[in-house]
Amino acid sequence: SKARRCCPDAEIEIYDQDEFISYVGCGLPYFIGGHSPNWRRLLARLPDEFESRQNIRVFLRHRVNSIDIGNKTLRVADLEGVSESSIPYDTLVIGTGAAPIVPPLWGKDLDGVFVLRSLTNALEMKSFIDLQAPHRAVIVGAGAIGLEMCEALRRLDMEVHLVELAEQVLPPMDADLASQVASQLERNGVTLHLGAEVKGLHGGEGTVTGVSAGTEEIETDMVLLSIGIKPASALAEKAGVELGARGAIRVDERMRT
Repeated sequence: SKARRCCPDAEIEIYDQDEFISYVGCGLPYFIGGHSPNWRRLLARLPDEFESRQNIRVFLRHRVNSIDIGNKTLRVADLEGVSESSIPYDTLVIGTGAAPIVPPLWGKDLDGVFVLRSLTNALEMKSFIDLQAPHRAVIVGAGAIGLEMCEALRRLDMEVHLVELAEQVLPPMDADLASQVASQLERNGVTLHLGAEVKGLHGGEGTVTGVSAGTEEIETDMVLLSIGIKPASALAEKAGVELGARGAIRVDERMRT
């Protein structure tokens, strides 16, 4: 949108491998918890609206597999048509953002194990809840998303266990204020497991049934991994773009690689 305001005559295309674009990410826990049951209300703008209002073409379910910097081309896979094509560009903006951290735990690929980063993630989790009617949930990570999901799942009358490696919820927060948040969680029926490292997930018939956390074995019907995010910079790195110390794309004062 900024490019269109600056360059009214430019040909602008967006490629994204997901099914949705331009939605209210902070509303995902409230959709899952039933506060806003219509997920379509989370959509800020549809691809057709980008085209009709700003002449910006949006290609969803299109994954950029590689960037050829020398020839200024992209190799783009159409995930619906299972085809790949070469797309030229004059100027390229890499906006791949971040991805959820999923540790190499045994059982992380079992049914009933989720992350919450996108609307697609939220729809998958909501479908599981509606079809499987889980009674118990384990949330790994006591950051903002973890706490919002505690509220959402307690609203669905689930037994909720919150596991956090640090000795307090909301680790960046001052300890005295975090202790008040912890007390509020417990008053609302959330069982806290602080200072506990998740060692693995257990399952039966392909579905998660338990979590090993510290010295405890917690029975569960579903698990949410919300332990943080990491830069989604693999595509840029593969193209030869320099990365910073923590894996993000290194840029100059004008955001250029």
